Amino acid sequence: ICIDSVADPLGVIMVNPEDSVGENAGWIITDLATGEILGLPEAGPFDLNGAGVGTCQIWYLRYEDGLLGKEVGNNLEDLEGCFDLSNPLDVIREEADGGTVAIDLEATGNPNGTTTFNGDTEAVICVDGQMDPIVVIHENDSPNLSYRYVITDAATGLILNVVATNSINLDPAGPGTCEIWGWSYRGVPNNGLDQIGEPLSALDDLDCSDISDNAITVIREEADGGTVSIDIDATEAAGGSAIINSDTEAVICLDAEADPIVVAHINDAPNLSYRYVITDAATGLILNVVNTNSIDLNGVEAGTCEIWGWSYRGVPGNGLDQVGQPLSSLDDLDCSDISDNAVTVIRQEADLDSVISIDIDATGNPNGTTTFTNEFEAIICGDSQADPLVIAVESVSNDLPYTLIAYDFDTSLITNVIDVEGASATLDLNGSDNALFEIFGVSGIVPISTSDLIGTNVFDFFGLVNESECLEFSISSIFVVREVANGGTVAIDIDNTDTSNGTTVITDELNVTIVAGDGIPDPIVVVHENDAPNLSYRYVITDAETGLILNVVNTNIIDLDEAGTGTCEIWGWSYRGVPGNGLEQVGLPLSSLDDLDCSDISDNAITVVRDEVLSTEDAVLDIDLRVFPNPTTDVLNISVGGSNNGYSTTIYSLTGSVVSQQTFSGESNSLNVANYAAGVYLIEIVDSETNTRTIKRFIKR
Repeated sequence: ICIDSVADPLGVIMVNPEDSVGENAGWIITDLATGEILGLPEAGPFDLNGAGVGTCQIWYLRYEDGLLGKEVGNNLEDLEGCFDLSNPLDVIREEADGGTVAIDLEATGNPNGTTTFNGDTEAVICVDGQMDPIVVIHENDSPNLSYRYVITDAATGLILNVVATNSINLDPAGPGTCEIWGWSYRGVPNNGLDQIGEPLSALDDLDCSDISDNAITVIREEADGGTVSIDIDATEAAGGSAIINSDTEAVICLDAEADPIVVAHINDAPNLSYRYVITDAATGLILNVVNTNSIDLNGVEAGTCEIWGWSYRGVPGNGLDQVGQPLSSLDDLDCSDISDNAVTVIRQEADLDSVISIDIDATGNPNGTTTFTNEFEAIICGDSQADPLVIAVESVSNDLPYTLIAYDFDTSLITNVIDVEGASATLDLNGSDNALFEIFGVSGIVPISTSDLIGTNVFDFFGLVNESECLEFSISSIFVVREVANGGTVAIDIDNTDTSNGTTVITDELNVTIVAGDGIPDPIVVVHENDAPNLSYRYVITDAETGLILNVVNTNIIDLDEAGTGTCEIWGWSYRGVPGNGLEQVGLPLSSLDDLDCSDISDNAITVVRDEVLSTEDAVLDIDLRVFPNPTTDVLNISVGGSNNGYSTTIYSLTGSVVSQQTFSGESNSLNVANYAAGVYLIEIVDSETNTRTIKRFIKR
């Protein structure tokens, strides 16, 4: 009988009452274990529900008068006298006791390899259509009552099923988590099936019903590859020099240094096995299956691979048997699922043969201040206008970083570092001083912050590149000459300026006097010295009195004979990109040129005095007249050749002023001109008798 709140009366009959003999009759109830007399009821029925748990025996007694020991509390063996006992009826009194449940690990086994056990009270099965029976055992103190297993949903606590077998297959139930409870009971209608869909307490609260103290948890999961991504923080913390383009793409440089990529995944089957499958992106074939999420692909040759997540259970060899096969060979297995996406890892070597050059068409020349010798050399003017150069990059390792580095050729200091995005980059080396720059490209991963390179010695960087297996120089470089417009200084090229015409007199390298308008050329050769030899250079002629520009010439041989009388100045002009090459400024002040971008006037000027021609006309003496040496520095000799009547000499400056007058006789005479100012002079010789005259020019230096 079940000890509960419900009465359990037992009616007892004698099988053969006619065979029972004795003056007196009665009933004795004893404890089976001790033989103690528990009760002496006069007649049945007998309800032992209140006696608690145990086993008692009901005896029928026939006896004669004088029987001793027939008292509650005595032992059956204490009876003395004439008596006889029937056979006993055993009444087992049990309370419902769910006890404890556990997985019979040995009996359950793992025939498909798709079940795992966390001790004897938790199992994980893969929902894949294959049977995964869990064999359950229990221990309790009511072995004579009924015992079944109740399956509940772990999330809701509701009863899913009540089963009479201890071999339970939950694969058809789909993903989820359920609990298997033991249930001790007696007398529950329909063996608990009426309580399906109700809370577990619906069974536990019934009379003669008890749920086990514990449950077996069965986690049911479908293989789910989920999604994979790069754990960026963990990858950076792991060291290496991988370039992470996004959380699903990285680029590594093939060298001797490890480049671990730390991969993370998100999926709905956390209790199944999870590994990472590496495939070749070009062929789709499996290269490896790894059990770590820190994956270093540095030792694999150049190419692109993909890292997939793989959720599975029970696959022989953990997928290594599928190496060399398509990814689908894993995905098609029972309890196996590949992630919805992959992490792409591009493996490249630094490019040994990259080429950089100036993209001349893309660069253009909007300011007119840039010129190109060729695609590897440019000249820019240092001014307030930008001079961006578009640098084209040709590299077979376009997925690796590419860096352009410019350094000052004179100081060897790095001035610019540009990270190239795509196939070109723009670099502006404009500045306020003259410099020569070299630009070179570097393919690969620079191990230090590129911004930290600026201001460092380029030779230190050369050493860094030579030590690294993942850095290679471009096979070409670009030179950029930066010059600031510099007018410098101008001077007369005395040695190359012809003064033999007698009308050009050079006082010094900055002063010259010419006779203007006499039809005799007076070419002045001008030279300059400046610090911008690659920029354009012209000469600007201004009126000395007004400062206005008279002309801009592209030659250093300047003849002002036709300019008329007056004084002008010749300036040097260094420039680039000025429209009309300065001719648009004719008639404007000199400052209109000097104030332009990339424009500078010389620090000094050459003064040219343009004198008028004397009104006197040359006449010829009837004698052979010579003056020499011409030019002279101190003495001017006069030879009239043959007899003469004597003559007078008058020396004039080009402006007509009388410098000296003297009278001579004889063939040869000398004049001391050492104290004369340098310049062109006219000597007039007049015959004393005939008054005929001759005029000669001479130059005093």
